[in-house]
Amino acid sequence: MMSDIQRYDQKTILFHWLTAGAIVIMWVLGQTFSMLPRDLRPWFRSVHILLGVALLVIMVLRVRWKFTGARRLPPAESGLLGSLAVGMHHLLYLMVFLTLAVGLFLESLRGDLILGFIQFSPIIDNARDLSRAMYGRHGLVADGLVILAGLHACVAIWHRFVRKDGVLGRMLGG
Repeated sequence: MMSDIQRYDQKTILFHWLTAGAIVIMWVLGQTFSMLPRDLRPWFRSVHILLGVALLVIMVLRVRWKFTGARRLPPAESGLLGSLAVGMHHLLYLMVFLTLAVGLFLESLRGDLILGFIQFSPIIDNARDLSRAMYGRHGLVADGLVILAGLHACVAIWHRFVRKDGVLGRMLGG
């Protein structure tokens, strides 16, 4: 059994899994909007947007915690693999923030009605073409994020079942 000191602290673990869960749910919603009946789409889009705002708050708190109080663990890998791991984590953070930024910009163009009562005002009138272009870019960046996150998960599983080195256990609670 891995001692508590070999694990990340509970707040870091919570931020990690909240981030992962929000990304998966938002990506699935984004992929299924067009399959929904038209009358349900605004509600599902509202959930998607509100989760995006929640994820932005989580990420800001997560980065702040990372620099102010998070438990620091020794690198799981050294050399080239260690450098790749650090680079992957930085790229994941960048992709999350990029996806959120493009999504928020898209929302500022669309001006959706959220949950039927919160109205966002578009920053540019008649920006339909720009909105369509940003919608495509938001989806593209989100797909890239999910691919990277999937690769990250595969490496964690590889550590668990092939290397059997306890790296995955560092991010599991309890």
